[in-house]
Amino acid sequence: MSSKLKITENNLSKALESPKGKDSIAQAALIENKTLRSIVKRQIMQQAWRKQAKELVLEELTRQGVASRGLINQIEKLAGKGTVLTAQEQELLKESLLGDLGKKSGLILVQGNEQQPITYPELAPNNEGELTKVGLNENLTQYAATIAYDFVKENYKECAKHYEEILKIVPANVYTIRNLGIVKMRLGENQEAEQLFKKAAQIEPENGYSYLILGVYYYRIGLDDLAIKSIDEGLKMSPENAKAHHYLGAICIKQGLRERAIKEFENVITIDPSFGDAYYNLAYLYATENPKRLDLARECYLRAQQNGTSADEAMDQALGS
Repeated sequence: MSSKLKITENNLSKALESPKGKDSIAQAALIENKTLRSIVKRQIMQQAWRKQAKELVLEELTRQGVASRGLINQIEKLAGKGTVLTAQEQELLKESLLGDLGKKSGLILVQGNEQQPITYPELAPNNEGELTKVGLNENLTQYAATIAYDFVKENYKECAKHYEEILKIVPANVYTIRNLGIVKMRLGENQEAEQLFKKAAQIEPENGYSYLILGVYYYRIGLDDLAIKSIDEGLKMSPENAKAHHYLGAICIKQGLRERAIKEFENVITIDPSFGDAYYNLAYLYATENPKRLDLARECYLRAQQNGTSADEAMDQALGS
């Protein structure tokens, strides 16, 4: 990623040397690209250093038989400090909740390549033949993959047009319907997006993911009650979806439903014991209960850091650690 960003930066710099390249859009793109490349490079170096240092120290403490919880806690905090971002970097790294659903989410087939020219294959008239994991034959799958390049370039109207072309051939393809919903959201056409997400859930009512994405959509537009209802519905079909439980816990915190939030985060770590953010959220809830449950909070905070969540100064102070 760092090398690709470097190529983009060089291209932008050349563009800015011409009179037409002095516009604010190109300048802003260059600044953003430099910032992102700086974050990537710094993060990779610091992560490698922290991981190596932590493993060496913990190995030695264990060998000596003195790896107490207090020592491990301090080591984990040191190893988990993470990269400190500037205000500008934090703004650039703000991502929508939909973008956090993971590589296996059934959204946008590939990330695309901003440098690659967009050339669509000729569209087959049907969906006959062996189907890929997204329910499309090889031709339609390649066509969908090409749409991802337009998505990366934010050519959302083009994306919508091409997804609609696929749906003329395969009107009930849930993958395409959900992706078209994502595109409609990018275009600010929220009502159409909602209808598409609902349609996906109706076509495959046993597919818990469709309900999750609809719930996340509701959460993003501020309809928390509908978000909870939809994610709950999805969990009936897919109770082992740790990320769905985590979103539900986050919404419950926002709604003041503390006991429900604790239950959801506990579900998360039961399903996925390496889900660091769920431990952190549990630590927050235990530390702010009345009365406080500081022993549990400290234990969860330690587990959060052991699983990749950075230490936090406010939490350190709250826990007296």
